[in-house]
Amino acid sequence: MNIQDYMQTVGRNAREASRAMAAASTAAKNAALLAMAAAVRAQTSAILEANAADVAEAKANGLDAALLDRLTPLRQGH
Repeated sequence: MNIQDYMQTVGRNAREASRAMAAASTAAKNAALLAMAAAVRAQTSAILEANAADVAEAKANGLDAALLDRLTPLRQGH
């Protein structure tokens, strides 16, 4: 699949998702958000591990310090 076809597919999927979200009840939206938050909490270690690998690769490839800062997660309390 070339980039144009891919972007058209992404756009179509986004429009469909937008329509579904507009039609969903507040309760359904809240349930979805709570489920996503729980999934993120459950996968925190894996997410941080993958992020650390991304930051290490970016450093090795000489990514600008400002961009590296954006890849680095904020510590709790900051």
